[in-house]
Amino acid sequence: MAFRSSLIYVQAGAAVLLAATLLIVSAPRLIAQLSLATVTSPAEENLAPEELDSDIDSAVRAIAWQAGDRNAYLRLAKLWLKGFDLQSQAGFKEEANQSRDQAQAIMQAGLEAAPGAPDMWFSLAQLEATRGGYNDKVALFLRNSYLTGPREQWVGAQRVEFSVLHWSSLDPSLRGLLQRELRYQPIRSLARLSIGAPPDVVTMIDSEVAVRPDNEQRAFLREAKRVSRGSS
Repeated sequence: MAFRSSLIYVQAGAAVLLAATLLIVSAPRLIAQLSLATVTSPAEENLAPEELDSDIDSAVRAIAWQAGDRNAYLRLAKLWLKGFDLQSQAGFKEEANQSRDQAQAIMQAGLEAAPGAPDMWFSLAQLEATRGGYNDKVALFLRNSYLTGPREQWVGAQRVEFSVLHWSSLDPSLRGLLQRELRYQPIRSLARLSIGAPPDVVTMIDSEVAVRPDNEQRAFLREAKRVSRGSS
């Protein structure tokens, strides 16, 4: 497979050394920053294995130029996760686990630069959960995601689904954070969440819907009926 699992830690170490060297350069190169620092694009989501190497190299350079940019770390981590997916699908279990470890290490490095990034905390929770389910680390990462971004819908839409999925393992405080997050969900999202959710979650959703305007309550019933028909 063209994807270079053998260079995982070499690239990471080189990125750190290069970043430290470049920090003393007084004038950052804006053009390079703009071209390299974007989070994974739709085109990158469909990369072939042989294309990952060059994109990972580009993302490593972005971190070297922008040691404090959370998006640079996030893009590199997502590329390694793409490698994880490709390797898992091809049956390369050891290489896939290395890619997952590398993605997690990059996210943790990114959080040192931007500790208030709720999406990176949430991504760590998701990654840790793939190792064997919900555990204390997942709870810690999930809690930090809620605390750093309690109302950010751009991460909350996936986070609320993750929390509902792991409802039975959540401690009371995390259940409370989930309940609060339900207040910020669109009515159609609440309808979809209610289908197949644990009874306690359904009760919380019903309570939230009850305080919404009449038109939203009607929309909830329509969407829940539509989703229910589709899943039956």
